[in-house]
Formats: sequence, C-alpha cells, structure tokens
Amino acid sequence: MREALSEQICKRAIEALDKRGIQSISLYRPLTSEVNLALLENHFHKTNRQLCYPRVSGKAGFCHVPDPADGGSWVRTSLGIEEPHTQHPEVDANSIDCIVIPGLAFGEKGERIGRGKGHYDRLLEDATSPLRLVLAFDFQLFEALEQNAWDQPVHWIMTEKRELKLR
Repeated sequence: MREALSEQICKRAIEALDKRGIQSISLYRPLTSEVNLALLENHFHKTNRQLCYPRVSGKAGFCHVPDPADGGSWVRTSLGIEEPHTQHPEVDANSIDCIVIPGLAFGEKGERIGRGKGHYDRLLEDATSPLRLVLAFDFQLFEALEQNAWDQPVHWIMTEKRELKLR
C-alpha cells in the first residue's frame, strides 16, 4: 500500500514540478514510514537536474549529490537517517528551487510537526527563496496543528487525495 500511494504522490509531484520548471530540488532519504521518493529522485537524476539533500549532523546544510545511487555518497546518522557524506559540497539553500520536507503531521495552513529535534526548522530559517513542498500520505494531514515560534511553515502539500497550495 505504501509503495502504490508513494508512486501516486510522486507522479503528481513530477507533473507539477516539471510544469513549474523546477531545476534544482532538495530531497531526503525517507524512513520506511514516509513517502518513498525514489520515483521523484530517479526522474530528477535522469533529466540532469540538480539533486541536493540535507545534512544535519556535524556541519548542517544542503549538499549536492550528483549520483544518489552511489552507495558511498551516504552516511547513516545515529537517528537512522541517511544523509550525504561530507565529501559532497554544500550549496546555498537559496539557490535551490524546491525543498521537499519530511514530517509526521501537517496542517492545512502549512503547519508541520517533525520528529522533535528541530533540524529542518533550523535549515529552513535562512532558506527564504525555495518553494517548501511536502509529499505526505493523506492521513498525515490535519485541519490545524499547534506550532511553536521557531516552527517553519511549508508552502505546498501534496497527498494521494489532495493538494494545498499555500504560497
């Protein structure tokens, strides 16, 4: 079920992002409970567009990974998340067209609940230019979520059933 829904969500995202002319994107390596982004990752790689990924351990930032299929490109953090090896150069977050953001739950006004460590909120503080996109399962979407002052909003939410453009 997760794979079929992930494929449906990613196909919707590919069509929308291609239509918007997105040339650089930051993805993340999903955990098994999250939308599988492989279809989106493969599409951007095959069409020779810039793929970036967040690094939150050590020197945090977004890194360009030319070939995401290269197993040597990844390091597993203590949280069990794959992130780019330090060999990959960091890029200015504002040079990325779109940042795909993970989370546990999302509100219809762009609220986001992450995993409680604030990694993405800190990464997004200075990333004022990129489109902030969420690809989630519909059950993760709620009418409203309580937010803290430091929580960073998202601009666009896509699920298998609906799409909310907030910017």
